[in-house]
Amino acid sequence: ECHNSTSTSWRLMGWSRIMSNKNNLLCRQIFPRYYLRFFSNQINVEGTISRFGKGVEAGQYAQVERVFSKKDVADFGRLVGDQNPIHSNNFSQLPNDVQPLLERSGLTSRPLVHGMLAASLFSCIFGTLIPGSVYRNQKLTFRFPIFVDDKVLAKVTVTKVRHLKGGNGTLLSCDTEVLAKDDHKVSITGDAVVWLPITK
Repeated sequence: ECHNSTSTSWRLMGWSRIMSNKNNLLCRQIFPRYYLRFFSNQINVEGTISRFGKGVEAGQYAQVERVFSKKDVADFGRLVGDQNPIHSNNFSQLPNDVQPLLERSGLTSRPLVHGMLAASLFSCIFGTLIPGSVYRNQKLTFRFPIFVDDKVLAKVTVTKVRHLKGGNGTLLSCDTEVLAKDDHKVSITGDAVVWLPITK
């Protein structure tokens, strides 16, 4: 049988039972939100864009919540070589007149999350929801800072769908935004173009 009442129902089903269920394909088609939650490396992508992007159309959306920890920010900084002290609150090596300016700007209360780290949630959405998708373009505007331990919501909304000739995939144009979960203040806005390995 295909359980769909609550997420608890899914948890009570053993992984082997779920994966061997002959109606698994039907489950993912009828209840894509629940299927994504438990079959995409535990990443909870929600919305109206279906798994694998089948039937995608303008107006549909997908979103994911995330809290970036101090370790996440430190790991990202080491990976890309960005040792800016605003991401660690280690201001000891800054000129004396810089920290007061940062304080007046409200940037010293907690470590800041790298803007590009937060924006990578858009790629997370497509990579999780539609495996094989490829980013073609992304424009970003950083409006408000995101701090360590803030809960944020990243959302992509489809604005245009273009099926390429010869069955060579589909291009999606999307609006993208990251906003604070508590007060809905928009931190990042932009738009993206993503190639999907699907046809009509």
